Amino acid sequence: MAAATLKRFAAALTAALDDRVQAEVARAAGISPQLLSDWKAGRREPGVQDVFRVERELALTPGHLSKHLGYVPYDARQAVERDLAAETARQIETYLGDDLDAAVELLGNLDDFAEQFVERNLRRELLRAVLEDIEREHGPAPEAVRRQARQDYDRAFAAAAGDASQASSTADEA
Repeated sequence: MAAATLKRFAAALTAALDDRVQAEVARAAGISPQLLSDWKAGRREPGVQDVFRVERELALTPGHLSKHLGYVPYDARQAVERDLAAETARQIETYLGDDLDAAVELLGNLDDFAEQFVERNLRRELLRAVLEDIEREHGPAPEAVRRQARQDYDRAFAAAAGDASQASSTADEA
């Protein structure tokens, strides 16, 4: 097992033991005090069932310690996932601080942008299909007519979206 994993487990165990007498907890869990001491120091890898017994003895949520080793009792998975999600949210909030509101606003703006992008591409696809139908019926349209149709379409779309600057920049690109 990786040293970093044992270190995380050791830190969680030390915090969970708090002021309790280590020897009493070890004996009640059916392990030696020396073994518990080795776990706290990160010198030995704990056994699965031993960790579960220590969690029960310390009246911890199932998986509270074992999750640091990469396993949890089956019946505790949802609780552990909920704890991890809450911890991740706390870390994000701590890391971002005031920027969290800005990030949420940015995500909202990205969502609006994505919606407009999809709508625009759907409308373009419809225009392409209409042009193809017309050309199938009446023969190929000159490139100038196709370009003008795209420009007219882009202006109409931008006006419908309330973005006049989009209309002029799109028309310039075509």
